[in-house]
Amino acid sequence: MSKQEQALQSVFASICELHQNGKNISVATVKNAMVIPAPLPIITKAISAFKADPQSYLKVWEQNNIAAQADKQANQQNETSNTLTLEQRVKTLEEQVVSLSNQLKQLLSK
Repeated sequence: MSKQEQALQSVFASICELHQNGKNISVATVKNAMVIPAPLPIITKAISAFKADPQSYLKVWEQNNIAAQADKQANQQNETSNTLTLEQRVKTLEEQVVSLSNQLKQLLSK
């Protein structure tokens, strides 16, 4: 994906977020909302396109957000399961340490 395409996607994401928050869509508000700066011609073209057909852009944006949220939840679940796995591994290692310590004591006492 080219830098222009990334900038355009970022502009549309900012426009949709502003629209969802009930903010006025203007070059200044979009430019201030941008995380990654974009050239003014891209911002103005994106605003014009959005104002011509906002529903299509909002639909795509919402679908992307739903997918991103699903990915985020899946990652959180994986981290939780990894944490449980680590806790189980620590417990197993602790049991092994106790067992080996007892065996060592027995060998030293002979």
